[in-house]
Amino acid sequence: MTADARPCPLCAAAFARVLLTAGPRRMVRCGACGLVYRDPLPAPGPPPAALEPDTDLVRREERVADRRSREFRRLLAAAGPPGRLLDVGTGFGFFLRLAGAAGWSAVGVDPDAQAAHYARTRLGVDARAGTLAAQGFPDASVDLVTFWNVLECIPEPLAELREARRLVRPGGRIFVRTQNLAWQAASFHTTEAVKRLGLRRRLEREPHLTFIFNAISFSRATLAGALTRAGFEVLSVRNSPPIPGDPYLGLGAPGERALSLAKRLVFGVAQAVARASRHRVLVAPSLEAWGQVRP
Repeated sequence: MTADARPCPLCAAAFARVLLTAGPRRMVRCGACGLVYRDPLPAPGPPPAALEPDTDLVRREERVADRRSREFRRLLAAAGPPGRLLDVGTGFGFFLRLAGAAGWSAVGVDPDAQAAHYARTRLGVDARAGTLAAQGFPDASVDLVTFWNVLECIPEPLAELREARRLVRPGGRIFVRTQNLAWQAASFHTTEAVKRLGLRRRLEREPHLTFIFNAISFSRATLAGALTRAGFEVLSVRNSPPIPGDPYLGLGAPGERALSLAKRLVFGVAQAVARASRHRVLVAPSLEAWGQVRP
């Protein structure tokens, strides 16, 4: 079915087809480049009433950071000698704190003024509120720019990547971790099938289980294409290791262990498929990509 959709945020083509729908929410696929994106976009939520976050939010963010810390350290170890690091969508600043402890001169940007305020005042890191373009960073001023599970939330990812490209020095790199379309689509269709077994009402009370898409849903090809269009040389696109446990919903210890085991099993299968296909078929829940600016 053809969609009357907004222009593709990657190639600006005006032709798209509806890929899937859930009530008023739908994802469309660009007929030119294949990017899957949400249309229409949801209305933005209201800004926080105060700069100080409430205790429950802080506790959840700490839990997320604790579960992600292993992957944060893995990236910093793989990034080579410390230099100037820019983290886009830095949230509450926990990755910035680890990067600083590892010797990086790290700065972060986030549109959430509350998160940036917490990062500055509680963690003592250089976190700035607002858009990346509004910061006025000089050209070729960073060695590494990172997007941790944030590029899929940006309605115009190519513009954001091009701004990041302007900031990366020759020889510098970009790291992106994002959700994987293959996994998201399979999960959606599985959930829809389960609904037909009589669990619709219960599942739809938990929207994070029924529609797990953000503004953009990248595949291996469209993630590589986005980096290339932005001016980066693509070094790799791979399955990304899972974050252990369930950081957002706070399962008890037995549930955390069971979920971590399930994630490891799924990732093992995904890696076997990737190796068999020479990394052309990537089916893990998340992807990660490295790009570089030619020296």
